[in-house]
Amino acid sequence: MRDTKGRVDSTRERSAAREPDESLIIDDRSDLTPAQAVEGRLMNLLRGASLPVSHLQLRGLVRARYEA
Repeated sequence: MRDTKGRVDSTRERSAAREPDESLIIDDRSDLTPAQAVEGRLMNLLRGASLPVSHLQLRGLVRARYEA
């Protein structure tokens, strides 16, 4: 790399060569389908909320699906 005066800026070249452009991150959600991810997020959001009985029954069915 050259600066505005045409000189080589070796510091930038060295730091650019050492740092990768991309890095991989392990994601715990990789084994979930999109529907399971949405259901899990919804269950976390509804954990402390009061719900009608019909919704509580549905919540139990969803939870049973994860435990099976």
